[in-house]
Amino acid sequence: MKKEYKTVEQQIERLKDVHKLNIVDEINLKQVLMTCNYQKIINGYNDVFFKKPSEHPKIGPRSIYLSNITEKSILSFFIIDLQVADFFWRNIQIIESTLNTAIALVIGEVLINNNECEGRIIKILKERNENKKLLSKLFQFKPSNYSSKINYNNLSKEMTRYFKGSDNLVKHYSESGKLAANQIDYTSIPIWSLCIYWSFGTSLSIFNNLTDELKDKVRQQSFFKDFPDNYSLNEFLEVIHLIRNRICHNNSLYMISKMITHKSRKVIINFLKSKGCEYKTWEISLYHVAKVIDCIIPTKLLKNEMTKLEEIESSIINNKNFPYRCKRKILLYYGFNTSHLSPM
Repeated sequence: MKKEYKTVEQQIERLKDVHKLNIVDEINLKQVLMTCNYQKIINGYNDVFFKKPSEHPKIGPRSIYLSNITEKSILSFFIIDLQVADFFWRNIQIIESTLNTAIALVIGEVLINNNECEGRIIKILKERNENKKLLSKLFQFKPSNYSSKINYNNLSKEMTRYFKGSDNLVKHYSESGKLAANQIDYTSIPIWSLCIYWSFGTSLSIFNNLTDELKDKVRQQSFFKDFPDNYSLNEFLEVIHLIRNRICHNNSLYMISKMITHKSRKVIINFLKSKGCEYKTWEISLYHVAKVIDCIIPTKLLKNEMTKLEEIESSIINNKNFPYRCKRKILLYYGFNTSHLSPM
């Protein structure tokens, strides 16, 4: 079905006339839609506020808002999702930094033990034909072809991509500013300088391609040792990567449980069981992922983080813009407790 272009004013009229949304402050809604577009705010957070198909006539649009829903209901849900994203973002930065550092330390140790004391991993990747023996200690290969497992050119580009945007380190490696950024020999930069500029995707790709022995060493670094095996750590990191990307690309979080794979769900449940934590359903939610984070990250790094989620939970329960059935849906989406919710 073709969608015709509509101005913000026309979008608001459609919400009122077609979808029967009660708009309290049209001026404020217009300002919101001028900042965050209709697709993100309205289509992104309105599904919990619609009537069931059986509650309105079969003719006409299927998406009709409940009679007591206003634009404030949708905007409140949007703000709550941002607060949940803020919680995860703070914690994900610690997980990401820890993974980068652990990989750099492990690979750095291998390089030093093989007389590559300056940690020049990019040089080794670019000269792979002369460094097959060392590379085989770092990465897993198919028996018949050393270079078939990894695209070394892409990996070396990924390792230096974000580094090139760092003014301080560019200056440091350009002989105190004598060289321009495009004149620097990036192959000479040690891995312990590169690692802090890797994207999460780059770090995850490197980890997945390390030998089992080196994966074990990475897992033993910091709080990753709480995971029983490399498979469990990798599945957890994949979930964290998914959440991180949705936050970075301004996507909603509340429905993310549908995107978590069966394998990752099983890993999270087994982890929570091993820690004596309760889990409510097989439908793994953001709350379950938060509980794993709470178990592994030392409290001295981030104190009382779960308290912040509990405050968000309370704000949903006490929000006057949400009728009972909408509150319940939102709580369940995040994996929060619904036992304290009153139908009144």
